[in-house]
Amino acid sequence: MPYHPILGQSFEDFVLKFIEQFLWEIIFLIILAILGSVVVFGRNRIGKWLFIRKIKPALDQTMSVYEKSILPEYVEVKPKIEVVRKKEDIPAELPFGYIFVPVGQEELIWDLFLTYLPISSSIRRIRLLFDENLRKSLFDVLSYQLGMKLDKEEIAVKFRDNAIKAYADDFEVMDKIYRDGKLTAVILYEASKRLRKTKGKVSISDVKEFSKLVRKIAEIDAEIMRIHRRPASHYVEEALKLKRGVVLLARGAYIENAVRVSDELCEKGFEKFTPNELGFSNPETGTWYFVHPRSPKKQVPFMRIWLKRKVID
Repeated sequence: MPYHPILGQSFEDFVLKFIEQFLWEIIFLIILAILGSVVVFGRNRIGKWLFIRKIKPALDQTMSVYEKSILPEYVEVKPKIEVVRKKEDIPAELPFGYIFVPVGQEELIWDLFLTYLPISSSIRRIRLLFDENLRKSLFDVLSYQLGMKLDKEEIAVKFRDNAIKAYADDFEVMDKIYRDGKLTAVILYEASKRLRKTKGKVSISDVKEFSKLVRKIAEIDAEIMRIHRRPASHYVEEALKLKRGVVLLARGAYIENAVRVSDELCEKGFEKFTPNELGFSNPETGTWYFVHPRSPKKQVPFMRIWLKRKVID
């Protein structure tokens, strides 16, 4: 057994006597350390919980506007808030379904929500078919439109201005598609259909061909008109007010009404785009698949009829 020359006893004996003499003090210090750790940990947890509770109404408001007004039918999840210590801790590649917010920095929440909510809540797999610039432009348009809808113009214009500097042509393509109503009615449906055909295995050729189609559809001067239960005459009047073509979109029981609207419009100065002009058949028919998890229906038949103004010689 080792002998301590100064203490005149073995080290083990010294330790045992020390513990016997200061046992309660040692227990007290251990308990104090544990309690201190619990307090610090609990205070951090409580602080994060209070912060999340404080900013949650803003997230709920943003989510509601996005889901109802910006990208209906294609929102898949409501993102969860993850609190980090500072902005630099936010991952460069965000996991789908999460938004990271620096604790205590309420001034950043609108920038972060407008930036990350579209990416974190919608078109998780459909985005794979867009090439890089179109994909970035798509989310810039969604963030810009969301900011404008929430009256956060000073933040919204940043998305527009940055996109114009980085990829102006493709941003203009996606912005026009969105304003014409073609994003959800044409582009995202076509992307989801192609994604199912590839079974999620998207090739480079798939991306190139689909991105070419997106740019082509943006050039077609026509606006989406969704056909519902109103009389055909109502939609005919609305179409005649426009100075451009229309794309009649009908699903389920409203398909027959769309055919009637198309027939009447063709008697009043409209004609159908040719398949060569579009790159696909006209009318288009198929099955519309709903991706929203709370949608009461999963699929219905649909028809799209592309009409343009007749050119008068």
